[in-house]
Amino acid sequence: MNILSRQGEALYSHNTENLRYALEQAIISGFDLSGASITQADLRNANLDGAILGNAFFSEVDFSGANMSECALDNAVFINCKFYDTCFAESSLRNAEFNNCNYGDTDFAYTCLDGIKVKTDRLSYFNFNSAESLSKASFVWRGKNIPMSTSPAIYQNAQDSMMVFDSHILCNGKIFKCKKVFS
Repeated sequence: MNILSRQGEALYSHNTENLRYALEQAIISGFDLSGASITQADLRNANLDGAILGNAFFSEVDFSGANMSECALDNAVFINCKFYDTCFAESSLRNAEFNNCNYGDTDFAYTCLDGIKVKTDRLSYFNFNSAESLSKASFVWRGKNIPMSTSPAIYQNAQDSMMVFDSHILCNGKIFKCKKVFS
C-alpha cells in the first residue's frame, strides 16, 4: 500500500492492502504525510492521533469514530467526508476547508480553527463551541460567504432550522444580515 501525495509521489509504503493500517503504521513511525491525497477510503475508527497531514486532500473519506486528536491538518481539504463521532481534540486545522461534509457529535475541543472554511448546500450540525480559537473563518452557504469568528448557534425543530452567526442569520435557506449585538 502506497500513501501518495497530490503529485502522485509515494510518501509512505507498507506491505499491506489496508489503508487504515498503513496510515496508523506511518503515524506510529513518525512519518510526515503532509500533502497526502486520500480518496474514497473507509477510515472508520482509525487511530490517527498525532498525524502530520498538513496540505492533505481527502475526498469521500469516512472518518466516523476516528481519533484525529493532536493532528497537524493545516490547509487540509475535506470534500464529501463523514465525521460522525470523530475526535479532532487539540488538533490544528488552520485554513482547512470542509466542502459538503457530514457531521454528528464531532469533537473540536481545544482545536485551532482559525481561517477555516465550511462550504455546504445543506445545514449540518457542527459544534465549534469548545474550539480553542476560531477567527477569520467563513461559512459558505450555496456560494454566499458568511464571516464567522465565533461558533454559530444552531436551532432546529420539526419544520425550521436556523443558524445564528456573528452578523448573519441563516433561516430556512435564506441569509439575513443583522447588527452585531454581542461583543
